[in-house]
Amino acid sequence: IPASAGSRTSRSARVSATNTILVTLGNATAANVTPTSTEAWQFVTVPATLAFTGAVLTPASVAASTAVEQTFTVPGVQVGMSMSVNKPTLNAGVMVTQCRVISANTVGITFFNCTTSAVTPTAAETYQFFGTQGMRPAPLVQVLTAALTPVSVAANTIAHLTRCLYSL
Repeated sequence: IPASAGSRTSRSARVSATNTILVTLGNATAANVTPTSTEAWQFVTVPATLAFTGAVLTPASVAASTAVEQTFTVPGVQVGMSMSVNKPTLNAGVMVTQCRVISANTVGITFFNCTTSAVTPTAAETYQFFGTQGMRPAPLVQVLTAALTPVSVAANTIAHLTRCLYSL
């Protein structure tokens, strides 16, 4: 993520289609933020094993301008796993910023709401979890660099940016 990220939260990226990555940019400030268009963005791909099936989750409401961790039961997760989660839909103003194993069969997902009112993520969705016990060393880890044309992120909102990366 480039240096111009400033106070914007920009931790969410996922493959959204063949050879395409979707980056979610969140802005919790009172002013519009536009990342610099001349910076290179790097994406690191790490092979992971889908260790278990998806889990149907119904997150609670997330208060305005906050990040909150919510816990869910996900059978099969183990302490020590590096985790990633894919929320199947996009919610205006809310993004997933982190996923971690709290205990056996329990994960914590951090939701960030950058709007000025409470938002409830979509209920009864199947989230996909990817986990691995430790990271695999290079050459299996791949770093992709792309020049993106970032969008302006309005105050207290999120925006989505897609980029075709042919080597995904």
